[in-house]
Parts: sequence; C-alpha cells; structure tokens
Amino acid sequence: MNNQKLKTMKTIRTYVNAVEAEMDRQVLENEGVRACVMDENMGSMFHVAVGGVKLMVDDADVEKAEEILNKD
Repeated sequence: MNNQKLKTMKTIRTYVNAVEAEMDRQVLENEGVRACVMDENMGSMFHVAVGGVKLMVDDADVEKAEEILNKD
C-alpha cells in the first residue's frame, strides 16, 4: 500500500495476534468496508515495539467499521 493511501486511513484496532486482525479484516471486507492489516509480518517481540498489528480502514469508514466489529 502506498504512503499516500495510508494518510487517508485510520487504525481502528490493534492486536497482538495477526490471525485475529486478519479475521476482523475479513469481517469488514464481507460487509463492504475496505480494510488492511499492517505490521503483521513483524516477529512477536517487535509487535510490542511498534504498537501491535494494526487494522486500518479509510477515514470515511471508521464509524461503519466500528459498528460492524462491535456487533455481538
């Protein structure tokens, strides 16, 4: 993903585990919200240093993404 696109995206969740981040990304994508996972390839010790695995969405989709992920 290019740096220009990242400037219009916001981190909505952070995870210790990349698998959990990818699961939530898939949930969002299935609901039509474009999402990406960042820093998933870092070693587990480095996740803490970089703030965890990040789930990001477009700024315009933050509210919709939060609603989807907060469903029970």
